[in-house]
Amino acid sequence: MKKLFKEIKENLKKQKNNLPFITIAGIMVGVLIIFMGKYFSGETSTVYGEDQLNSKTTEVSSTEEEYKEKIEKQLEDILSQIDGIGKVDAMVYIKSGEEKVPVYNESASANTTEETDSSGGKRTTNQNNTGNSVVVGNNGSSSEPFIKRVDAPDITGIVIVAEGVNDEYKRATLVQTVCNLFDIPSSKVNVHPMKSN
Repeated sequence: MKKLFKEIKENLKKQKNNLPFITIAGIMVGVLIIFMGKYFSGETSTVYGEDQLNSKTTEVSSTEEEYKEKIEKQLEDILSQIDGIGKVDAMVYIKSGEEKVPVYNESASANTTEETDSSGGKRTTNQNNTGNSVVVGNNGSSSEPFIKRVDAPDITGIVIVAEGVNDEYKRATLVQTVCNLFDIPSSKVNVHPMKSN
């Protein structure tokens, strides 16, 4: 690097009125300073490929247990309000944590080539290329993907133990209520009567 600066300095002394050379040297020094600044500041620009992103979007949230407890509490509160139902305990099973769905920049191109050989034969070649990358924005000193939406954890099953569900009508009412609330099939909802003390 010192050698480069010495050469520039010597050429400037030899050719004092060479404006194009001075302009090019100035541009080179400017570009060098920009690259050196980024290198030493630790700044990086990242575009996540689809493979890298898949590992990031399925992260299990640290608030997974809080989410589960919140749903269970709300479920217990609302179901105990139903006429003829007493105390309710609920347990919710979830598949995984929340999933962050990023914004993708999608690109597609199509190319058709027709060739004719010397004997009159024709050949047509079609080429289609598609690709996508995650849209990334700078957030202070780091780059983060833009998030389109955050999907709540998938509920895979619910167990309810409640007072007053000894008859089939009340049991069916609880099952139908839970199925409608969480948009899950009745096969994933179990309702059982609570033991009497």
